[in-house]
Amino acid sequence: MDSTYEDALIPPLGTSYYSHKSFKVFDGRCFRGGGSLRFTVSWHVDAHIYATEAPPAASNYTGTVYIVFVHSGTIVSPRGDICHPTVFTVTPADKSQVLPVAQEPKTWEPLVVNIGRMYGSHMQLAQALPMFRNGGREAFTFDAKYNATLVGHYKHCGQVADHQAKFSIEAFEYPGFHESIRAVSLFSTKQATGSLDFRFAVENEKLGVATIPGMPVVLDLFTAA
Repeated sequence: MDSTYEDALIPPLGTSYYSHKSFKVFDGRCFRGGGSLRFTVSWHVDAHIYATEAPPAASNYTGTVYIVFVHSGTIVSPRGDICHPTVFTVTPADKSQVLPVAQEPKTWEPLVVNIGRMYGSHMQLAQALPMFRNGGREAFTFDAKYNATLVGHYKHCGQVADHQAKFSIEAFEYPGFHESIRAVSLFSTKQATGSLDFRFAVENEKLGVATIPGMPVVLDLFTAA
């Protein structure tokens, strides 16, 4: 059991201007390369949306909306040779209004364990959010946190670049048939009402795999206070 695991992204009961959405990007999607099945991907996302600093407004909004995506799933290879690099990307449709803030974990380090050499990392996201409760009449600070220790066969990397958040499988010490996907992406926007469009994609240049522009996901925001 991971003693460092902490999922504290849901604010207390009675918090105003918070929403949550769960969805599957892929559910056992098969990817081929060189005429044969190379790997399958299952990718699940939990999205947490927070309006902070000011109640939502349709125009002249003075606050900030934060979006946290918690990624989980698996990549499985029947051949035991998941080809790298395999890159997972999250891209907002409106890159001028939605900005990537952070991607965790950023890198994994080699580990020596009793079954050989593996990789590991500690994923940590913490954000103090000025929020509201009691119908928006009372302000308080919610400390959003997500922590986990990760271990796997492959080296994973994460970064914010080119208006998107991305995480990838970069290298391995020895082949593995099964690898877990775990990562966290943080975005911000000055838009509080209406909806936001994102694209979730998998790329592997070596195998010629590209789901760009990606699977579309719409996140509903808030009604004006």
